[in-house]
Amino acid sequence: MFVLLRIPCYGEPVKDESIISDLDIYRCARLVLRQHGGEDAVMFAAQRADEMLARGNAEGASVWRRITRAIGVSAQEVIPTGVVTH
Repeated sequence: MFVLLRIPCYGEPVKDESIISDLDIYRCARLVLRQHGGEDAVMFAAQRADEMLARGNAEGASVWRRITRAIGVSAQEVIPTGVVTH
């Protein structure tokens, strides 16, 4: 699993979200898309951002918002709406 997932997914504090590259964000987005498919992936990532913020982890929430945006871009590129890729 990507190191990126260990930081925001499990609630560990992120010291500086800018250290997570755009490539890592894109990779995480693709993984979430494969696990949850289309629109469910966007909802999952948005919920994770909300959970991070509720825990007081603003940096983690920011990372998940980046992932949410990347999912939207990735889904438009390759995965038709309603298709689940597992």
